Amino acid sequence: MRPPFAAGLRGLCMIAVASLVLLINAGVLMALFGVGSLIRFDGEVFLLGKALSLATITDLQWQVFALVLLVALGPLVLLNWHVRVDFLAETFSSRPRRITEILGHILFGLPFAVLFLPPAWSFFKRSWRIDEGGVSGGVQDIYVIKFVLFAGFALLAFCLALRLLADVVALLKGQ
Repeated sequence: MRPPFAAGLRGLCMIAVASLVLLINAGVLMALFGVGSLIRFDGEVFLLGKALSLATITDLQWQVFALVLLVALGPLVLLNWHVRVDFLAETFSSRPRRITEILGHILFGLPFAVLFLPPAWSFFKRSWRIDEGGVSGGVQDIYVIKFVLFAGFALLAFCLALRLLADVVALLKGQ
């Protein structure tokens, strides 16, 4: 049975991936036809700066990709859809498999996610403080993607903790 938020998560991922495909195609076509800028704005526009340029579209490509990756990691763990070493896990019965999952979350998953939180927060804070903008006319509000980095690791840590709790409860119930 899928949790209620799985359909919404899938929808968001589909929108993000479709956006990524659109951005990649727009970037390729702009480069092919030598178009440096699609639209120029009278003033600054959030994220885009003064123009929607090839540099902006290129920056948005990797930022949307990072967004998809970082936001999806936590829910994938929570839904137990994450990648594991299956050739070992498939040979275990349910109890040893559950214990292996718990140890993996305690020894690897949670420390990994928590270890990245302080530097990711510092990375974001510095960017916010200096109002970091892109180089060569790319995406201007760099602090947004740097916050996504922090939020992604925070979400991963939270989801790992929930998955760990669910696995411990299931182990104690003999499941």
